[in-house]
Amino acid sequence: MNLLYTPTLATSLNSAFVFIDTCTLIAAFSLIQNNDCAFCSVGPVQFEFTRGSDDINAYTDRLNYMNTLVSSIYPIERELENLKNFTVVLQKIKGTISYTDFLMYCCLYKFPKAYLLTENHKDFTTEILERRYIVTIDTDKEIRHQAFYQISLDKFKKAEAAFAKSSLSRKQKKPGEVF
Repeated sequence: MNLLYTPTLATSLNSAFVFIDTCTLIAAFSLIQNNDCAFCSVGPVQFEFTRGSDDINAYTDRLNYMNTLVSSIYPIERELENLKNFTVVLQKIKGTISYTDFLMYCCLYKFPKAYLLTENHKDFTTEILERRYIVTIDTDKEIRHQAFYQISLDKFKKAEAAFAKSSLSRKQKKPGEVF
């Protein structure tokens, strides 16, 4: 497996927190060998990664593999009460979103200097995120592209203001008005 990425990636990841999505666990192992960063994740990623294990041994092997990579499973669910405004704006932007992806967005919002490593680009919108780095993985069978995303608080504030303005204009309509 060959990994291709910009040389500045290693410097940027030095001492950084990187939340990893299920689809990136194999690439994360290759990246961790060359970088001094802490890989983190959320509980549902553990579930997704171990799903499909044929028996307890396979389940344990997958869980042990993940534990060699991930320094912590962050319990972001405990923070959701404090992220109501973020949740509403994210739901307006994304509409339907998986619970795992929702938690990853919340982690990025809570830790704005952290990164998310994923190859699910359609699930992570650049409307409120910045795609900082792209890693190309050549497995000889296929070429895959994974990216490091960070929250953009400026983009989020713009989206929040747009939704607030839209909500305010809806509230000012007279009864019976459609537009």
